[in-house]
Amino acid sequence: MKRFLLLAGALGAVAYVCMWSSAEFLWQGYNHLMQPISDLTGSGAPNRQALSVILYEYSLFTILFGIAGIVRFHELKSKTALWGIDPLCGHAMRLPFV
Repeated sequence: MKRFLLLAGALGAVAYVCMWSSAEFLWQGYNHLMQPISDLTGSGAPNRQALSVILYEYSLFTILFGIAGIVRFHELKSKTALWGIDPLCGHAMRLPFV
């Protein structure tokens, strides 16, 4: 299970690149240098549904990878800081060596 969760990070990156690179083939006139990637799934975007499926996959894989990172951090019982919010434990901004 841990390996799958860690692999989810790589799969999330692959899904993101697939969405970004397929955009130019699906949307004539889309310029990835001039338009934000959010335009691909915004209302009125052509092929919105196809690209939204890839976006949901990317989001799911990224969340799974984040869970794996948090679980691994807690397994190591590390004394380093965990910046941000730890939603699984309800702690916010733990400081180093506390």
